[in-house]
Amino acid sequence: MPRPHACEVDVEEAGWRLEADGELRRFEAAGYAPATAGDWWFYATRQGPGPELRSWERVVSARWQGEDWVARVRSEHVDNPAANSERSMVVTPAGVSPDIGVMDTAIGPVRTLATQGVFLPRQLTPGSRWRWQQRLGSPLAMIEVEGTGEAIAEETVVVPAGRFTAMLVRGEICSRVTMHEPAGAPVIEHRQRDEGHHVRGLGLVAHRTLGASGQELVKLLLEYSVRGSPAASCSR
Repeated sequence: MPRPHACEVDVEEAGWRLEADGELRRFEAAGYAPATAGDWWFYATRQGPGPELRSWERVVSARWQGEDWVARVRSEHVDNPAANSERSMVVTPAGVSPDIGVMDTAIGPVRTLATQGVFLPRQLTPGSRWRWQQRLGSPLAMIEVEGTGEAIAEETVVVPAGRFTAMLVRGEICSRVTMHEPAGAPVIEHRQRDEGHHVRGLGLVAHRTLGASGQELVKLLLEYSVRGSPAASCSR
């Protein structure tokens, strides 16, 4: 795989030209969430003092659906293949929707039943805030999720994949899980705080989650290949 001579990588902020329905259209809705077939990101994740786990995010297909750009994204976990899944990413003119379509998982399909708001706006302006909701149905449970987000500021972030100017986004997520069995089982509630660094035209380069119990999970970009930018990585 080609590697840059330095760990500082410039990424074009312009939208890509994509061929869809027999015509070339400029895809400007991507913003901080590019999703062209063939794009991939390779991450390292560590929870607390635990081992480093690695995973791929791959865009396996993408197409226009009216004004929305709908991609199928496959998550492949190197150390735990049973956790692999494939979901939709719907990018509307407003940004990334909480709608994940039907997510294929080891336990069966997880279906989006209802959504509201935007998970990640197309434009991130420091001080802007948003809310979103999501209701999912799985073979085991009903899952209701509410989240908030706030764009804080642009700042320089250094990860194994390079040095980037990224928008810092902070948010909170509350999920409520109602198991189908046994009947009358208590609702399981989970809360977490998130902090992510997003690069326009490239996507997520760093993410930190802090659970209610204080346990921290950190996710860092190791390598990537996004349409319009070269495959890039930095030796660790």
